[in-house]
Amino acid sequence: MLPITRVVIYKHGLAFYQREGLISGSSVIELSFKAEQMNDVLKSLTTLDYGEGHFSALSYDSEEPAEKRLADLSIQLPKGAAITQFLDQLKGVHVAVNTPTMTIEGAIIGVEELAFYAKSAENSRSTLPHLALLNPDTGMNYVLLQNIQNIQFTDENIQQELSTLMDIHAGIARNEKKRLSIQAIGEGERKISVSYVVEAPVWKTSYRMIMLDDDTNQHLLQGWSIVDNTCDEDWQNVKLTLVSGLPISFRHNLYSPRFLARPEIKVDQTAAVAPPVLESPVAAGIDLPVNDDIDFLEEAPGLRMAKMDALLASPTPRAQRFASSVKKSNPIQTRTEEKGDLFSYEVNTPVSIKRGQSALVPILQTRIDSEKIVYYNESIRRENPMSSFRIKNSTPLTLEGGPITVYQGDNYLGEAMLDTLRKQEEKIVPYSVDLAITVSTKGSTRDQDYTKATKSGHYIHKYRKRETITEYLFDSKSEQAATLYLDHAFKFEMPEQNNTGTAREELVEVTENYWRYRIPLPAKSQTSYQVVELQYVSEAITIPNISTYEITSLTANNLINPATAQQLEHIAKLCQQRSKLEKELESNSKRYAEISDGQDRLRNNIHALGTSVEESKLRARYIAKLEAEEDALEHTLAVLESLKKDISSMALKIEEATDAMVFNDD
Repeated sequence: MLPITRVVIYKHGLAFYQREGLISGSSVIELSFKAEQMNDVLKSLTTLDYGEGHFSALSYDSEEPAEKRLADLSIQLPKGAAITQFLDQLKGVHVAVNTPTMTIEGAIIGVEELAFYAKSAENSRSTLPHLALLNPDTGMNYVLLQNIQNIQFTDENIQQELSTLMDIHAGIARNEKKRLSIQAIGEGERKISVSYVVEAPVWKTSYRMIMLDDDTNQHLLQGWSIVDNTCDEDWQNVKLTLVSGLPISFRHNLYSPRFLARPEIKVDQTAAVAPPVLESPVAAGIDLPVNDDIDFLEEAPGLRMAKMDALLASPTPRAQRFASSVKKSNPIQTRTEEKGDLFSYEVNTPVSIKRGQSALVPILQTRIDSEKIVYYNESIRRENPMSSFRIKNSTPLTLEGGPITVYQGDNYLGEAMLDTLRKQEEKIVPYSVDLAITVSTKGSTRDQDYTKATKSGHYIHKYRKRETITEYLFDSKSEQAATLYLDHAFKFEMPEQNNTGTAREELVEVTENYWRYRIPLPAKSQTSYQVVELQYVSEAITIPNISTYEITSLTANNLINPATAQQLEHIAKLCQQRSKLEKELESNSKRYAEISDGQDRLRNNIHALGTSVEESKLRARYIAKLEAEEDALEHTLAVLESLKKDISSMALKIEEATDAMVFNDD
């Protein structure tokens, strides 16, 4: 097997393996893979002969379903009564049966239960299985199964089928690896290469940030890569490259055979037909084009390998030289290169990792721009800010994401997660809670005068500004001054001008959900800081119900011009007239109800009177009063109908005046 000489591990779960070695003459290169790796291998396998040879057929173990392979055999292994059922399938097969006393040859007829009497007190009768054989010379022979030492099959086809049957069942039992054979054709000793891509664990990154005691705002960043060897063989002096980015990759089943259902055509039992005679072409001498320049087994793989080498092997300048003591402790063994969206670390020193083991490889050591700060975000921790550093990737590298451990000299300070950081990109990285600073917040609102008004349908909307003020109080008991970055979660707009104490020049960044401010915090002091947000609040006035007071308020706030005010005053007078009519309607409706109730009482009284003289006089009086109230009821009803018509007419006038209204010359 060719040794692994190069491994390129990607961040998206794949690894490129390259095997190289010397061969002499024509050889077969044997490789083995797990069944689940075969799809990736068949999709990416590339071969290259650096001499005068070339590659012929590439063959591999098929993954035809075991059930289908077994179904193609005439012999099966039974689940129960294995010997008797197995021999019963071999009827007619010629065998040689060896027993302790003799060898019997013949064709298998089957297995039969024959009776015998046990040598016991009662001479009980029982049966035992016997193999029945037919020999042309000796006739029918029975051999007790338990006396058979071995059975030899004289038919080579049967022997081959039995061997295939055993191989299939052995493969099912051990879930064996799949073999891949590559036929290399050539003469003499030469170098060859085989490469492929298979699934592999992603490489991981971890960092150490060492805060240095200087005023340069540059600290020491060390990077380490964790690599896992999950292959079934050791890596010996392997050239290792680690690539970040997200190239497109996918799964595709090339390994499993595909079978398609076909329609069945019934046999047509008609008379045979003579073979047809086709006409000859009119024009002759037309040759089909042949492309002699295509060599899929030699040129195409070589081209692909050359592109891979160009992508992963070109050098870049090494990192800067650092303090000798640190550099001697953790020498950098990589060179880096950025290629579009991909960034690679190529380990200069060959790596050896035993199978099933992992390695921690230093890939980075550099001074990097980083400012020690405190960071406050109320949603992260309400009571205290976080000790943090604001890091700017001033290196020529793309820093992969990973955990970062922070030290002050040789003192452990905390831990954080560093997201992927491209060149010149800046991020804030919190690593511990700063208990020396406490934070409290207080919210308030302040309304300003109305600033504008608009008309929409039958409504006037008047707007004013409302300031939402969040006051942060930072109480520092630290002996050192600090720079605080405040992330304020905003809901409304930012004021155009500063009239409330918020210095817009202190706003350093705006993210999707936060305004970020940079605030100096003196040592052992309290610092108050206000953030103001601007909100527009609206109130609606219904024009058909507008009052004179509302018109006066709109005019006093300069929200409407005189022409609009005059139109609104006309509508307000119509509204007053409608209101007067509505009051009259309400009064007459009440009068109508009272008369109706009085009539009901009179009718009840009349029904209760008897036939005496006094009651007759009282009945006449009630009837007269009932007639008078009936007249009053009819008159009131007529008044109600008239008022309703007047109110409807007045509402129509108000609606027409509202629709025809020109608001502030719009």
